[in-house]
Amino acid sequence: MQDNTLQKFDELRSQILNELVPLIDHTSGDPAQKYNLLLAVARSSGEPERFMQAFEAAKKLETPDDKAAAYLDLLDVMEDITTALAYPDEDQAPVDEATAPEASQPIEHQEQ
Repeated sequence: MQDNTLQKFDELRSQILNELVPLIDHTSGDPAQKYNLLLAVARSSGEPERFMQAFEAAKKLETPDDKAAAYLDLLDVMEDITTALAYPDEDQAPVDEATAPEASQPIEHQEQ
C-alpha cells in the first residue's frame, strides 16, 4: 500500500513539474520571484539542470546580499541531496522548514 502511495505521489510530482517549469519562463515577476520558483522546482526534482537554472536566476538578483543568500540556499539544498545520495542507507531527518536556517527563506527584493 505504501509503495503504491509513493508511486502515485512521484507521478503527480512529475506531472506538476512538467506543467510548472514552462510557466516559470513566462512569469513576469521580479528576479527574486523567479529565483524562488526555480529553487522550489530544483528542490522538488533534485535534478542538477534545475539547480543550474536556479543558479542562473540567482546571478540576476540585484543586491550582493540577495545573491549571497541565494547562493547559500543553493549550496544547502545541494548538500542535503548529495548527502542523501552518498549515504542512502542512513536515516536522515527531513529538513523542517520552520526551523531551517534563515538563509533558506525566500529571497525578497530589497529596495535601495
